[in-house]
Amino acid sequence: MRHLAPFFGLSALLVLPPAWAAPVQGSYVLSVSSLDNTFTTAGDLTVTIGGKTFKAGADGSLKTEVTGYLKPGPNPVRIRWGSHCNISCGVQIAYATEKGRYRTVFDFKVGTYNPGRGDYTYTVVADGPRGAGRVSTGSADRQTLLKTNIPGGFVQVWVNGSPLGDFPGIVDRDISGYVRPGENTLKIVWDKKYGSQRPFGSLSVAYADRVNNFKTLWQLLSSGTAPRTATYTFTVPQ
Repeated sequence: MRHLAPFFGLSALLVLPPAWAAPVQGSYVLSVSSLDNTFTTAGDLTVTIGGKTFKAGADGSLKTEVTGYLKPGPNPVRIRWGSHCNISCGVQIAYATEKGRYRTVFDFKVGTYNPGRGDYTYTVVADGPRGAGRVSTGSADRQTLLKTNIPGGFVQVWVNGSPLGDFPGIVDRDISGYVRPGENTLKIVWDKKYGSQRPFGSLSVAYADRVNNFKTLWQLLSSGTAPRTATYTFTVPQ
C-alpha cells in the first residue's frame, strides 16, 4: 500500500451548450466534437455502445442520448475510424447531474498525430443503484471525486474492489457511492493500448465536506515510470 501527501484542488463541472441538453437527470449523452475546427473528413468515425453503432457526420459532429444502451456496470465502448478519417476530435460520454448540466465519465481524444485508422474498445462503467444517486453537481456536501488527466495511454481503475472502467483522458468522476468513511483502496493499472506513447498522466481523489470546499486526499503524478499495477490507499473523513 502507498500513501501520498494530500494537496488542495477544485472540481470542475462540465456545463454543456443547449444542443447537448438531455431531458432528465440521470441521462447519459454521447458527443463527438472538433477540438480545433480542422476537420477534413470524418465520415468514417463510429462509436458502438450496447450493440448500437452511432456514426459521426461529415464534419465529425455527433450528439445523442445513449442512456438506453448503457447498462449498470461495465460496458464496452468501441471507437473506430478509417484510413481517410483525418480529424482532430474528442469523444465523450457525460452524465446529466441535472437538466442541462453534465459531468464527463469518459473522454477520448482522436488527433491527426494518431494512427491513420483505429479500432479500440474501452470499458465505461455506468453507475447502478449504489452509485447513480450520488452523482451530483459539485455543490453537494460530502462528495468524493476521482480526477484523471491521462494524455498518454489510459488507466483502469478499481475503488474498494469495484471496477470504474478505463480512463484515457480528462475526467472528474463522482465516486461518492463507492467509498466509505475511513481507509479506502484505489487500484490502478496503466496501459498504452492506444498510440505509441508510454502511459503517463495524473490522478487524484478530492473530497468536499461542505459546499464547493474540495480538498485533495491523494494524488499521483507519473511521467511513465509508475508501476504498471499498484494499489494505493486514501482516507475519507468520518
